[in-house]
Amino acid sequence: MSSFEICNIDPFVAEVTPQSGSLEEAASTQEILIQQVENYLQRMKSAICSDLASLTSGATTFLELTDTPSAYTGAAGDVATVNAGETALEFTTPAAGSGLPDLATATEVASGRQVQTTGALENSYFKLIDLGGLPNTANKLVAHGIARPFTVVSMWGCANDPIGLVSLPLGFVTTGAAANNVMAYVNGVNIDITTGTNRIAYTDAYVILEYVKS
Repeated sequence: MSSFEICNIDPFVAEVTPQSGSLEEAASTQEILIQQVENYLQRMKSAICSDLASLTSGATTFLELTDTPSAYTGAAGDVATVNAGETALEFTTPAAGSGLPDLATATEVASGRQVQTTGALENSYFKLIDLGGLPNTANKLVAHGIARPFTVVSMWGCANDPIGLVSLPLGFVTTGAAANNVMAYVNGVNIDITTGTNRIAYTDAYVILEYVKS
């Protein structure tokens, strides 16, 4: 039995139209019509079932589609976007926009943007470093845990005095006595903080680094 699509009604109309040669094989035109209508209904049933089967036998997951990525590996946090050729979907890192992604202490987080330093555009990353409190007229080193090589794009932070309700940017430079300055810089292993005066009241300090891995 041939297969007909539901949307094509012409074969069904042909089935219920008496054929001149059929009169010789049937007792009456009525028997021919009954036979043809039954045949028509059987074909309609077959077509409906075939169409329903095709609707339920396709892809059941995103990755099974023919115009999508084949795996999720390495795409954590990415979004599905239309490719440059406008022919399929691909995974891309979402843009950071005007804000920052969520940051957790000592956890590397993709920034969602690319930065060009000495070569091609590269993905940049953020890391929030907990410095603890500031020292008393001394130098303090806090390991940042970033694997080398890396290039720092930007660094900003703040130290807070919860009692005096004062916050100092890191580093802090005053036009008064140089001893009041708070110096902050990054080397290959540590965040280096130096105070020229007693800053132990600042018990809560953090630095955020943005960097590329090159």
